[in-house]
Amino acid sequence: MQLSAKTKGLLELVVMTGIDTLAHSHCLQHVLTSYAGWDHPSSYLRQMRSLREKELLGYASNKTAWIPSLTASGIENIADRVAPERFWNIPWDGQWRTITFDIPAQESRERQRLNKWLKTNRFGHLQGSLWLSARPYEDWSQQIAAMDIEPSSVIFIEGKPLGLLSDESIVQHSWPWEDLHTRYQRYLNYVAENPPASQAGDPSASLANWFKKESTLWSSAIEIDPLLPRELHPKNYLGPSGWETRQQAFQAWRELLQS
Repeated sequence: MQLSAKTKGLLELVVMTGIDTLAHSHCLQHVLTSYAGWDHPSSYLRQMRSLREKELLGYASNKTAWIPSLTASGIENIADRVAPERFWNIPWDGQWRTITFDIPAQESRERQRLNKWLKTNRFGHLQGSLWLSARPYEDWSQQIAAMDIEPSSVIFIEGKPLGLLSDESIVQHSWPWEDLHTRYQRYLNYVAENPPASQAGDPSASLANWFKKESTLWSSAIEIDPLLPRELHPKNYLGPSGWETRQQAFQAWRELLQS
């Protein structure tokens, strides 16, 4: 399901802050309204209704109000942003899934669709038209065919390379690790320089303002992170450190909102 950046942000904020925390602090609408910039309560209600119709949110009741709760579909649509360890903890079977294609240069739209799909699915670009993934095969051929790309122009192969090309070398050359390191470092710097306890004023409004910048920096890193199984993580990879820092920051926000 294709979701807008704002919709993903709303779901992400709900997950990271915690439904229980928002319910107990009686500030769910204030936090989400401040984050989204809505100037009227009807905007909040309309967005919540839309998320419910898309089966991204359900509703649970406490004794004083109806509180949105994320559905399995809602969590699935933002899993990479709010649960990267889910991907890191997938056991690797030692096999690479490679894709190679032969699409004529004049078929630019097909190439663009395929390149977008490869990046969305976090394939690494080893060389030329050779891309690869450490994730289990998920009937990608059907997904390719659904994009109106000629199936015979794309080949998937599963296995291990022969010769001197090690798994470590494949990882190192297939993803933009230097750029990723820089993005995670920016995120870590922001959280270190702007701890939740230092935010002045109403905690719910402060969280909304803090989250706008924090989420942008986190998304910048996570969108190019291949989220590889742990045994393939390169040295100096900051993903786990960034995720741990993020969890600690939101724990601090939960404590502020409940105080």
